Amino acid sequence: MSNDSINRLIVSGPAKDVESFAKAATDPRILKRQLEKPSKRGPQCGLSFNALLSGLPASWTTRLDREVTEPWDLSPDRPVRLKGEMIERTYRFQLRHYDPDTLLTAVSKQYPRLCFVLGWVDPNSDDQASRFIHSGHSALYRLGEKRKRVLRARVPEEGTADESEIFWALIEADWAMMDAVVAHWDKRVTSVLSRVARAAAKSRGGTKGSRRRPSEAHE
Repeated sequence: MSNDSINRLIVSGPAKDVESFAKAATDPRILKRQLEKPSKRGPQCGLSFNALLSGLPASWTTRLDREVTEPWDLSPDRPVRLKGEMIERTYRFQLRHYDPDTLLTAVSKQYPRLCFVLGWVDPNSDDQASRFIHSGHSALYRLGEKRKRVLRARVPEEGTADESEIFWALIEADWAMMDAVVAHWDKRVTSVLSRVARAAAKSRGGTKGSRRRPSEAHE
């Protein structure tokens, strides 16, 4: 992502962990100028890569790019409830000349119960891709040429429509490609969150069991 790109970051997992990330990622000093549409209904979450970087242990940052570019035109969605105690937060934003993949991979080690899906569409380089990031590891997916042709099928050819119609059709195709690259990881996210939920349930069960044993032994 070396050019201007549209981006989407989806963070999902236990509500407590997602909200902890949201708080760490918000820098009140830059929030107002980051947001596309500031809300009048209360505080909003931001997305500051500098804030996330500063929250990492120093030993983790030696290989990270210190020249961080902040997201702009930021539009954070309200949290969405998933199954159990899981929620999902989505951040939509634009970015210029900065790849946050490595930073987010490092940050994910601080939140091992969360799944991060970072998607981007760069119209200038015809790059549409996404990364699944979890607990310090990541995997890359790029949209195939066949799928691109299908999603661009409704874009009029030059000379068959006015420039405005072509422009908006290209915008719609870009968003359709964004939807496609982030949706690629849906099954994997569901699988990981299911494991997280089972581990949490097992931990709670073990804790309850350990509290009962003294009274059972006394009897």
